[in-house]
Amino acid sequence: MSKKGRAGWSDAEAVLTQAADELHRDFVIADATWRELSSHYSEKQCMDLVFAFYTHLTMMLSSFGVQLEEGLALDCDLNGATP
Repeated sequence: MSKKGRAGWSDAEAVLTQAADELHRDFVIADATWRELSSHYSEKQCMDLVFAFYTHLTMMLSSFGVQLEEGLALDCDLNGATP
């Protein structure tokens, strides 16, 4: 993110926003962004950013009632459910 795009934001806030933009746009956080994130946030906090996006995706799919494609089965070990 350019310095121009950071007006009014701290460096930590700007890189957090950049990481969110990259996840949304590219589905991945660039190495340079990870390095910058790591200079402001702990490893756990950086990982929480990605997990927050995953959580939102699962809430959306569940809320819209999206079903598995034909021939696929839910891996019950992932959530502790029984078949």
